[in-house]
Amino acid sequence: MPSEPSKIAGELTSALGSVKEKIGNVTGNRVLEAKGAHQKARGKVQTETAKASSRREAAKHNAKGNIKYGIGKLFGNQAMQAEGKADKAYGDAKKSMNN
Repeated sequence: MPSEPSKIAGELTSALGSVKEKIGNVTGNRVLEAKGAHQKARGKVQTETAKASSRREAAKHNAKGNIKYGIGKLFGNQAMQAEGKADKAYGDAKKSMNN
């Protein structure tokens, strides 16, 4: 498993935990129910950590884009302005994926 948190892995861990928790509840197996609840909570934490990482990366690209665009505009450098717009667009796309 990669060291960077993954939303998909978090969702999967949470879903598996929910299944275990429900099976434990139905069968009266309190140990399985507790392990499932714990796994579900771990998955939710993993998902939220991945979302936070993605939001941080989006903010970084937005800031980088705004700075490049501003410097490009200040010096009349259209290529730098375009790079700035591209970085900002990437950051905006990354941000919208978290909603």
